[in-house]
Amino acid sequence: DPAGRPGQPTASVELTGLQLRTREETEVVATLKNVSRRSVRTKGTVVVYDLNGNAVRQIPVPDVPVLPESERDVVVPTSESTTPLPPGQYRVELKIDVGQPAVIVGETTLKVER
Repeated sequence: DPAGRPGQPTASVELTGLQLRTREETEVVATLKNVSRRSVRTKGTVVVYDLNGNAVRQIPVPDVPVLPESERDVVVPTSESTTPLPPGQYRVELKIDVGQPAVIVGETTLKVER
C-alpha cells in the first residue's frame, strides 16, 4: 500500500467516459475505471437541469460493484417510471461517491427531440 495505511488499499476510481444512449428511453452511461486493488460500490445521483438551471429530475445511481483493476459501465435511466422528459435541451450532471476523498463528477448535455 503506497500510502502506508494499514488495512484496505486506497480506492482509486476514474470516470473515463460519460455518454448518453437512447433506446426506448435515454440512459446516462458512466464508464468507471477502478485502478486500485480494492472493490468499490457506487452511490450517487444524476441530476437533469433545464436551460434555466432548474433541476427537473434527480435519479439515484445504482449501487453496483466496480471490481479491482477493472472498468465497468454504470447505466442510469433518465425516465422516472414511464414519464419521458419533454422535448428540449438539458444539462446532465453526474455525481458518484465510491468512498475516495473526492466525489467523481461528470457533465454532459441532452437534447430531447419532439
